[in-house]
Amino acid sequence: MHLLLAAAAPASGNPPDFGEGFYEELAALVILAGLFYWKAWPYLRKMMDRRRQTIADQLSAGEQARAQGEALVQSRRAALEAARGEAAGLVEQARASAERLVAEGERRAAHEHERLVAKAASDLELERARQRDELITELSSLVVAGAARLVVAELDEGRQRRLIDEAIAAAEAEVA
Repeated sequence: MHLLLAAAAPASGNPPDFGEGFYEELAALVILAGLFYWKAWPYLRKMMDRRRQTIADQLSAGEQARAQGEALVQSRRAALEAARGEAAGLVEQARASAERLVAEGERRAAHEHERLVAKAASDLELERARQRDELITELSSLVVAGAARLVVAELDEGRQRRLIDEAIAAAEAEVA
C-alpha cells in the first residue's frame, strides 16, 4: 500500500492527501473482493468446471466420432474390396461360362456338320442308286427295242449278233 501511495505522491515530497473517503472506498473494495471470493468465486468456479467438463466431453465425443468414422471408413473399404473380389469372381464365372458355351456351340456345330455330311453322302448314294436303276431300266428298254428291231428286220444271225454286241457296248459305255 505504501508503494501505491508513493507512486501517487507528488514530486514536492509531501504525501498525497486522499481524503477521508479514500480509506472507506478502499475498505469497501476489500470487503467486496472478500465477498466476491467467498460467494461468487465458488459459483464461477463451478461454472468454469462445468464448462471445462462440457468441453472435455465434447472433445471426447469428437474423438469417439472420429474413431467411429475411421472404423466406418475401414469397414467400407473392406466392403469395397470384398465387392471388387466378388465382381472379379463374377467376371471369371462369366468368362468360364462363355468358354463353356463356345465349346458347346462348337461341339454342336461339329455334330451338325457330321450329320449333314452323312445325310448328303446318304442322299448322294440314294441318287446314284436311283440313277443306276433308271439307267438299267432305260438300258433294258433299249435292249428290248434292239431285239424288236432284230425281229422286225429279220436279219441273218451274224448281223443280229453284231447288233446285240453294239447295243451291249453302247450300254456299257453309258454306265461307265
